[in-house]
Amino acid sequence: MKLTNRMCALVIAMVLSMFVTHFAVAADNYNYISIEQLKARLDAGDYAKGSLSIVTTQTDKEYASGHLKEAIATFARPLESDADFAKLDPFLKKIKGSSEDVVVICPRGKSGAERPYDYFVKSGVAEKRLLILKGGQEAYTKAYPNDVAYGK
Repeated sequence: MKLTNRMCALVIAMVLSMFVTHFAVAADNYNYISIEQLKARLDAGDYAKGSLSIVTTQTDKEYASGHLKEAIATFARPLESDADFAKLDPFLKKIKGSSEDVVVICPRGKSGAERPYDYFVKSGVAEKRLLILKGGQEAYTKAYPNDVAYGK
């Protein structure tokens, strides 16, 4: 009976290890930019020079509560329907004809940024150009409240 319990524990440990490894690797499938790196690039004039483009998927309410003035608002969240994704198309058209880096912003830097990132890649944008803002707009607003615009 002891051998069986040990074998069960070993199998459970192996399955958990594979599960954790799978999701750790999946999380690394995106390129990220920290709030400090984005701030430095904005301060260096990358947006003004045309080497950086920023898109936000925030809802109207989220956008009004704080956004980067340089960000192009799509109001695409929750990005669950074809109609939601269609809201990204004007921005997609803009970036497909350029070589600038693209920062994708959502409230917290998770699925609201990952979904458009995936959509842009599927639509032919080079993945090396795409960056998700770590921590999203909430983290940027907390760190640099004077750099954030409020309202519409």
